[in-house]
Amino acid sequence: MNVFVQKILAELKVNSKLNSKPLVKMLAESTEKSIALGEPAALVYKNLKSGLVSINESINDSQLTVIIDMFNKNEDTLDSKVMKVAKAAGLASKISAIKESNAYVNPIVRTKVDACELNLNNGAPDFALCSSFVSAFEEYSYDTTVKGCVDQVKKYLTENRSTLTVLNAIYQVEMMRMPIYAAVNSDLKNMLVSESYSADILKIKYGMSVPFINTLIHELRLIESAETGNFTLGEGNYDTKVNNLISPAIKTEDGLIVYTDNRFLSIRESKGLTGYESKVHVDSKFKIADIDPSYVKSTHQSFYSLCEAYATLGFNRSENGLGVESRALRNATLGFRLNEEKGVDLYINNVKVGDSKSVNVSEALALENNIIKSRVSTILENANSLFNFEFIKEVSNDRTMSEATLVKLNDSYFICEKVNAADREWKAVDEFEMYEFFKNKFNYDISPIFKTKIEESIAELKAIEAEKKNILTNIEKLEASVKKLDEACSSSDIATAETKKLEAIKESIEATIKQLKHNYIKIDLLKKKELA
Repeated sequence: MNVFVQKILAELKVNSKLNSKPLVKMLAESTEKSIALGEPAALVYKNLKSGLVSINESINDSQLTVIIDMFNKNEDTLDSKVMKVAKAAGLASKISAIKESNAYVNPIVRTKVDACELNLNNGAPDFALCSSFVSAFEEYSYDTTVKGCVDQVKKYLTENRSTLTVLNAIYQVEMMRMPIYAAVNSDLKNMLVSESYSADILKIKYGMSVPFINTLIHELRLIESAETGNFTLGEGNYDTKVNNLISPAIKTEDGLIVYTDNRFLSIRESKGLTGYESKVHVDSKFKIADIDPSYVKSTHQSFYSLCEAYATLGFNRSENGLGVESRALRNATLGFRLNEEKGVDLYINNVKVGDSKSVNVSEALALENNIIKSRVSTILENANSLFNFEFIKEVSNDRTMSEATLVKLNDSYFICEKVNAADREWKAVDEFEMYEFFKNKFNYDISPIFKTKIEESIAELKAIEAEKKNILTNIEKLEASVKKLDEACSSSDIATAETKKLEAIKESIEATIKQLKHNYIKIDLLKKKELA
């Protein structure tokens, strides 16, 4: 902004027609004085522009009109548009409102207002100061003006989480001053201004190639999940990879059959089993089981042929994590990638194919045998039978040598851990157990995703421990009382009638101790059940 103002001042000085006009000359000198005094760049810019506009309304000079148009063009740049988004919270007007309120007589409030105003005048964007604004002034919400300003900023923070996350990424890259990311950051600015960004769009555009974009995708994924209810485990970290399952599938009467992990997996909601299960993994409200391949072949022949072709062509997760692909062909790669609508598109040699049935790959398959050609044809003919499953996540970590699949059905979660090449271990889990599993097996923290549920589980376990401790304390006190009663009853100084009364009290206390111990065991078993 300072550079632009200096450019305008230089233009006003060299233009003999303009610098001869007293008002223009006075404005230029006033602007230079403001710069020398260290006034905020934004204020200098604003005063210079408004001064030129006011002067031109009187003299209507064509050359001055051209200079004013330079301001308009400058404000239409990408960076200016980003700055407008960054200042959408309008902190300057809120600071002005607080300065006019009764709260401003408080010297502490005045100090905080001055500090915030100084940061704004020094060029700090509004979005970066919003959280500190709330922290600084929320305690003074007894004043209606302050309360109104704080509530508006809190609402802005709540309703613009995605925008704030993208803004933060843009400004962090700007501060790093790394030319290698300049083009990516420019793309991100355009997406922000046009509101055309999302976690999926960024992942499709950049894959996993840009570190700061990977972090942004992860953060956006969590925000979008919270806002839309879509299931997510985040984007993983430097070791752990998290991807939706992309695989052939077919709908059945009460669920679906998915081909994954070289198995036909039935997922459905039903009261009983069908009899075609080769191995049942979950038998509750939801049924998850391996299905006998011969049954699939006899009842869903086309689907079976597709899965056979998919398996023999060696489809695996692509390196960029965007889909699956086969490299079994000599002169071609065949793959399916995520699109912005959360579906999958067919790609041949990394080129998106619109209509799979109209594709001619005979030249690429010229050196392949007839079996390979037939399998490729099967894939192309049934490309619409491959799906992106958002409710099924594949998680892997090469460092810990761990692999697992997580299935979410309504509010229930089921983990399938790949113990080794052949064995699979299924179990139903809640959010806290899921957190423990991924933390221990994958060194991956999912607590930000399920924060509330995990905190509830931890609080419940702490309450159980507190209750157990309280019971043990009471038992200890009662046992001490029993000991004293024993000593009293054995004393020869106490009458027989009194001794009987003391023994009755002792029996009552011992019964209470027995009940407390029983309660302790029940509570301890409850804790073990929670952790099971």
